Amino acid sequence: MRPAGVSPRAWHLLRVAAVAGVVAVALSSCATVIAGTPRIAADTTNPDNADIGALRPGNYPTQPRQPRPRAGSQAAGAIFEAQRMAAATVGPWEVDPDITRVLSVNTTPVPTAASLWIDFPKPVPDIAEKHGYLTGFSSGRAAGMEEPTKTLILAVLRFPDEPSAAAAATEMAAEQMKVLLPDNVAVPTPIPGHPEAIGTTRPGTAKDKPTTVAEAFTAHGPYVLYQWTELENGGIDAATSMITRALDLSVPRIDAFRPTETWGFANLPSDPVNLLLRTLPLGPDDKAYPPMGSYPPAAALHYETDPLASSRLFDTAGVDGMSMINTVVYRARDPEAARLIADLATQQFKSGSNDDHPAAEVPGLPKSQCFDRRTDSIAMKAKQSQFYCVATAGKYAFKTSSQQLDDAHQQAAAQYLMLVSP
Repeated sequence: MRPAGVSPRAWHLLRVAAVAGVVAVALSSCATVIAGTPRIAADTTNPDNADIGALRPGNYPTQPRQPRPRAGSQAAGAIFEAQRMAAATVGPWEVDPDITRVLSVNTTPVPTAASLWIDFPKPVPDIAEKHGYLTGFSSGRAAGMEEPTKTLILAVLRFPDEPSAAAAATEMAAEQMKVLLPDNVAVPTPIPGHPEAIGTTRPGTAKDKPTTVAEAFTAHGPYVLYQWTELENGGIDAATSMITRALDLSVPRIDAFRPTETWGFANLPSDPVNLLLRTLPLGPDDKAYPPMGSYPPAAALHYETDPLASSRLFDTAGVDGMSMINTVVYRARDPEAARLIADLATQQFKSGSNDDHPAAEVPGLPKSQCFDRRTDSIAMKAKQSQFYCVATAGKYAFKTSSQQLDDAHQQAAAQYLMLVSP
């Protein structure tokens, strides 16, 4: 049975555990809200109480490295432009504050037509490619597992021009009606307030309960704005109203975005918030995934566990950028602000799943906190540990993740040294 909160299109294609893992290491705020306004104190010497001599970075690099300044190719530029589009993509939580549980598979840059498989089955990606698909971003969320089904996926897809986007929207919508669950036929349905949207609804099932599924393709300039929602309660009216609210927010958001001309893709900066040079890089045998990069706060919210709380925290702490590669790094206003981010991240583990257990802190970083998150492993038929460590380095907060605690400690040691290096 398809797990609740995963779109029918993505379920039969769930083969991207690596991408899900990348998103999972994001330094996430939790639902616990600290009352009052936190005090932000001035910087002090060694606010992290670090013992440099006790740090053991292993074979990880400890000095900042200069990433390539520009994309250098059209393909790399499409990834960076997709990452830029994250800030121009409405988050599902903005449409409905109950929809905050991230769908990792559906939350990512989509820099090629082939990568559209996260939201669409074949041959829909082929249709996008036929019309010159350039790049895009997708963001998916659902209500809590114990709550009635409520799922929303929003995507902004860019094409070369307005006619291409219009043709793609029409053909993609027509194909979706044919390929989605033939036993539950989709019916053309108007989207209130948006006659330009090509909308459909159909019955669905989630968690053994009947649901209503609605989706819409809307050509808007060179973009196709896509929405997909599944609701347990409210029927067609609630589902189409969800799409209306999403479009009401999405149209002005994308109108404010300044797209890069395609001839400029190769010249896009690789590190727009100047954080990658101090973020622990991948190893020589590690594979890069489109979410890996640096983001302004508005774009970073797509990767947060609780984007509503994170948005408030980013404002309070003066966060001006996030990067994620091998680790995740946030840059705050000062050390006390960075500690707020780390504290909320650790609260998430302490107040979350019963399968989260404290683990030994990072040697040399007495203010760090580590956790052992145990999840079911189908392959091993047992609980499998994933270790996380949260720490600060001056005005930076960061998080590491590994299946071995020693490795998570080494990553943290290396990341700390890289962040405090001149």
